[in-house]
Amino acid sequence: MSDEATKPAGAGSKGGVRIDWRTGKPMVSHDDAFWQEHERRRIEQGISVSQYCAATGLALTTYRLRVGGKKRPAQTAAPAFVAITKQAAPADPGMVEVVVQGMTMRLGGAAAERVLSRVLERLA
Repeated sequence: MSDEATKPAGAGSKGGVRIDWRTGKPMVSHDDAFWQEHERRRIEQGISVSQYCAATGLALTTYRLRVGGKKRPAQTAAPAFVAITKQAAPADPGMVEVVVQGMTMRLGGAAAERVLSRVLERLA
């Protein structure tokens, strides 16, 4: 759809044209007044954002971003890490130790028997 078809009456479009790197098609960027005018007209018509975008040929995600101002939340805290201490292997002969790509699990009792039987099944 052309730029003129999506431009509401009286709304100026101060923006530039760039080539979309994914599609190779020219894309027009619009200023805030363009989007505010579209939002005013959408509310006036009493239709949803998705209906309005379908009717005018505007990109839904761009519309929501520009009108709603929704941005990705900034990361507020650094990721937390849990310290793991290395313990000596228990002397219990009923324990099974499974090591996979640097991760070690030590199991005992019924859980150890189930894991051992499944490992032996897979190896057979």
